[in-house]
Amino acid sequence: MIRYAVFTQTPAKKSRTRVGVSKQGKPYTYKDPEYEEWESDVSTALSVQRLESEYPCVDYECWARILIYRQYNRLADLSNLIQSIEDALQRAGCIENDRLIRSLDGSRVYHGVNGNEARFEVVLAPFIEGRA
Repeated sequence: MIRYAVFTQTPAKKSRTRVGVSKQGKPYTYKDPEYEEWESDVSTALSVQRLESEYPCVDYECWARILIYRQYNRLADLSNLIQSIEDALQRAGCIENDRLIRSLDGSRVYHGVNGNEARFEVVLAPFIEGRA
């Protein structure tokens, strides 16, 4: 099993997309600069953990458990939060492609933790068909 933990407030990916208009008048979407900075910081932290722990890049189908501890009590969309984390894992080289995650077992969001305890934890393991 491969384990990662990063102390940060996880943003939802979908709410971090902005729409702009090009010089030709065509609309386009781009990531919010704050989200880009978060993804870069988290990717760096994950890369350091991967290198220190000597974890290999996951290049096989796997299952994941992602636990998210948020400071805020308002409800958050779990799938959007997980998308942000999966993209950061891929950018950090922890996983070759986030499409390799075949199952998200036991993933959940915990609300109302202290601000300095806001974090996410990821566990990756090989995917075995028919495993309960």
